[in-house]
Amino acid sequence: MSLRCSRLISAAVCVVICLAGTAVPVHAQSDVKPDYLCQGWSDEDRETFYFTSQGSQLLPYDWFLALEQANSEARFACRSNMERLGFLYYPEELHHNRDGLPIGFVKDERDVRKLSPAKSAYLGNAQKDDFLMASWVGLTCAACHTGEIRYKQTVLRIDGGPAMADFETLLIELVDALEATHKDDEKLTRFAKRVLAEGGYSDEERDALRRSIGKFLPRFRQLILRARGTTPYGHGRLDAFGAILNEICETSLKIPANHHPADAPASYPVLWDSSKLDWVQWNGSAGNPLARNVGEVLGVFAHSLLSLDDAGSQFLSTAHIENLRKLEEVYIAKLRAPVWPEILGPLDTAKVEAGRRLYQKTCGNCHFVRDEFGRFPSLTIGSRKFIRTSLIPVDFIGTDSQLADNFVKRTANPGGLAAFLPPTLQGKQQVSRGLLLKAAVGGIIRRYAVDNNVPAEAIEESRNFRPADERPPNPWSYKARPLNGIWASAPFLHNGSVPTLYQLLLPANQRPVVFYVGNRTFDPKLVGFISTLSDDAFRFRVLDELGKPIIGNSNAGHSGRNFTHTLADDGSLREFTDAERWALVEYVKSLR
Repeated sequence: MSLRCSRLISAAVCVVICLAGTAVPVHAQSDVKPDYLCQGWSDEDRETFYFTSQGSQLLPYDWFLALEQANSEARFACRSNMERLGFLYYPEELHHNRDGLPIGFVKDERDVRKLSPAKSAYLGNAQKDDFLMASWVGLTCAACHTGEIRYKQTVLRIDGGPAMADFETLLIELVDALEATHKDDEKLTRFAKRVLAEGGYSDEERDALRRSIGKFLPRFRQLILRARGTTPYGHGRLDAFGAILNEICETSLKIPANHHPADAPASYPVLWDSSKLDWVQWNGSAGNPLARNVGEVLGVFAHSLLSLDDAGSQFLSTAHIENLRKLEEVYIAKLRAPVWPEILGPLDTAKVEAGRRLYQKTCGNCHFVRDEFGRFPSLTIGSRKFIRTSLIPVDFIGTDSQLADNFVKRTANPGGLAAFLPPTLQGKQQVSRGLLLKAAVGGIIRRYAVDNNVPAEAIEESRNFRPADERPPNPWSYKARPLNGIWASAPFLHNGSVPTLYQLLLPANQRPVVFYVGNRTFDPKLVGFISTLSDDAFRFRVLDELGKPIIGNSNAGHSGRNFTHTLADDGSLREFTDAERWALVEYVKSLR
C-alpha cells in the first residue's frame, strides 16, 4: 500500500468527485483504499505499531480464529463481523499479520514450557487447567488509536487518532459465542475440528475441549464485567481507567469487594505529541509514559499477580514492557498531528486570521499554540523538555466529573499492595484506587527490571526522567493540550458528548442531547462526523427516558464566561457571535 501525503492527493480525484457522499455506517466496507496523511511514519513503522504485542491476552489464539458467532456458523473473527464492530484493516499479506487480523489485534506468544509451575500463572494460565496456552490474541495500542474519516469518495486513515470501535459489544458477543459453542454439540464439533491439529480430532478430544471452555468461561465473564458500566459506551468510547482499576484492585488483588462499575466512559485520546507532554491521560494523572503504558495494557487484558497469596511471583505480569518502551520511544515519539488536507476543502485565510486573534484572547490561555519560531511553551524536567499543558480543575471547566471522581475519590482495600504505599497510608483499610494503580504499576516495572537485568538508567529514560513517586498538582482536573490535529478527533470533550467542533463553541444548553455515533462520513464545515441513524449506530443520550442525567454522559462544561464568551468593544462580556464561532473553527482546523 502506498504512502501518500495529503498535499499530493491527486487533483484529478477532486474533478471526478462532484457530490458529497451519504453517511457511511461504521461497518460499511469501501472499495477505496485509504490514504495516509503525512504523520511521520513509513509503511514499516505503521505495520510495526499496528501489530506489535504489548502483552494483552484476551482469548486463546486458536479459539479466536475458530470461534463462530453465537447465532450463525460464520466465524466471529471474519472481516465483515469485525468491521461491523468498528475495527479497521490493513493489508493482510504482512509479516506481522499473516492471519489477517484487524488493526490492533495480535498474536501474543509465550513458551509456557520454559516456565516453572509457580510462574506459569502470570501468563494468564494455570497448570491445573486443560486450557494451558502459549498463544493468545490480544490488543495493541493501535486498536484504540487508529482513526478513519470518509469524505465523498476518499478514505483518510488517521494514525494515532481515536478509533470508532465498539469494544463493549465485542466483549459481550465474544462471551455469547463461547457460551453457544460450549452448549451446542454441532458448534462444538466444528470448533474442535478447527482448533485441534490436523488428524488430532476425536470425540474424546472434543469433550476435553468443552471442559476447557467450561473452566475458562467464568474467568472470561469476570473479565468482561470488570470493564462494564451502568450504561452502554457505544462506538468510540471505553472506561479504560475503570477497567484498569478493577483489574488491579479486584482481580489481581483477589478482593471482589473492591469492584466498582466502570461508569466513566471516555473517548480514545489522540497519540501525537503525547510522549512530549508534561502530563498525560485525560485527567493529567501521570507524567511518566512508561507507567501510563503499563497501566493501559492492564486495562486491555494483560494479567498480573499482585496478591500476597502468590508468594515469590508478586508483580509478575504479561505486560510486554520492552515492547511498550520501543513503541513509545521509537514510534509514538515521531508521530505527527495530521494537517488539514485540501480534499476536505481549502481554508479561508481571512477566517483563519480572525479566528487566530480571537483564539489568543480566549482559548489560548489553556490550549497553547506554537510561537513564530514553531515552538510550544515548554518546561524542562530532568534532562528533557516537555510541552506545557494546563490542568483545569473540574469545578472550573464544568465538564462531566465522573472520570476524575472515580480516580481521586473512590477507595479500595489495598490488600497485597499495602506495603508499597506511602508510610502515611500504612495500616489504612481503604485508600485511593489511583494510589493502588500507582503502586501496582511501579512494582511491575521494578520486577521486570530486576528479572531482566535492565539498567536503572534505561528505566529512568523510559520514565522521561520523571520521579517514580511524582503526583500532579491537581489530580481532580482535566488536561488542556495543544489542539493541533484536533479536527480529526470527533466527537469532542473527554467523554465524546459533543458531536462537532462548531457545537462545542455553543453554550452548553444549545448543544444536542441526542445524536448518533458510528458513521465515518465527515462534515468539514461543522468538523465532526455526520449524525445518522443506521443499523449499528449508537444513540448517544445525555438524558435517560425520564429526563435524568446519564452518569458519564454530561455534555455540560467548557461553556460560559470563560469558554464561550469574549469581551465586547465596550469592555462587557458577551457570547461569541456566530461569525466568531466559524472563525475559531477555521483557525483550529489550520493548527499544525
